[in-house]
Amino acid sequence: MRKIVRYITYSLLVMTVAGLLAACFGAGAGGVVFEVTGISLSEGTLSPAFDPGTTEYAATVAYTVDSVTVTVTTDDTNLTVSVNDTAVLPGNASTAINLSDGSNVVTVVVSDGDGSVTYTVTVTKEGVPDIAISGLSDYDDPMSGGDFVSGSTPIVDFGTPAGVQPIIREITFTIRNDGVGPLRLTGSPIVLVSGPQAGDFSVPTLPSETTIPPSGTLEFVIRFTAIDTSPSTRNATVTIETNDPDEDTFTLSLQGNTGCVTST
Repeated sequence: MRKIVRYITYSLLVMTVAGLLAACFGAGAGGVVFEVTGISLSEGTLSPAFDPGTTEYAATVAYTVDSVTVTVTTDDTNLTVSVNDTAVLPGNASTAINLSDGSNVVTVVVSDGDGSVTYTVTVTKEGVPDIAISGLSDYDDPMSGGDFVSGSTPIVDFGTPAGVQPIIREITFTIRNDGVGPLRLTGSPIVLVSGPQAGDFSVPTLPSETTIPPSGTLEFVIRFTAIDTSPSTRNATVTIETNDPDEDTFTLSLQGNTGCVTST
């Protein structure tokens, strides 16, 4: 009698699991789900990580990516796979899927002849970022706060500090993203100072993040320290690397003058 009860209990459990799978994925899908071992894209990463029982995924790719391919792996190579209604062999990459800006829905169907399971991957193609930089000084002759143009004049001029050495002047710069996609600050360091008198210029405050969303801003500070008592012009260059397609290397020319500095 106990054996009969155990058999009935086991049978009911199996029927319940099968029913739940059928309700979620369609009749006959239970075996198919557990034979799908992976879905991957040629660009971007699935979120969440692939699990046979999860059917909705998302991925994000850069604005430079025009297409992706999809590869579906299975434990059974006899399963049929289609990606956006085009047949593809398990383990092989699909034909290229062209991407538009924004959301692109990719549909994957896996079938064993008796049932099927459908997965969807929403691939978001990011928009194009656009860097802009403005600045405002902390001394009596403030800058206009207008936007600088990469690599061009006028030079960012710290003027001629006067007084007892060392004299410090600072300019706060604002990096703004005027584009429609994330602006990534890719340099290391994020703000690089180089050039003949780079040692007279420093970056006491760096941007707090490496990614600026559309319409977002980040700030950094450049400090000029005048310690030379003889008249001279001090020059350096600021370089900021980004993923902006037009200004991937944004440069600013810095200038500061000495000569009105006295020692204690």
